[in-house]
Amino acid sequence: MKGEKKIKKDRVINSPISGDTLAQNAAVTDNIKSNNAKSGKSVTNKKAAAISNKPNVFVRFGRWVARTFKEMGSELKKVSWPTFAKALASTGIVLVVVIVFLLILTGMDALLGFGFSSLIGLS
Repeated sequence: MKGEKKIKKDRVINSPISGDTLAQNAAVTDNIKSNNAKSGKSVTNKKAAAISNKPNVFVRFGRWVARTFKEMGSELKKVSWPTFAKALASTGIVLVVVIVFLLILTGMDALLGFGFSSLIGLS
């Protein structure tokens, strides 16, 4: 058991009792790298490789914005837009309703203001 090496997930872990020299450790590591290169395996951890291949946050955000605007444009193409006459008619209706409510609220404000002022004037 003394001087034994364990291989775990493509890494060489020396046993604490081992008296191996740096040259022996380098030879073992080079051997593992060459074997993995022949078999197409990578010495690095898969998670580390996935992280290193991942674009930075600014690139990902830019792609997200571009994708969002592209989808928004495709959705806007599906909208059935009203004609100018129909849009003008709808705008006229909205303006008429706003003016009617303006007159109603202004009248109520004037009446309530007159009522409160005459109530305060009596006491």
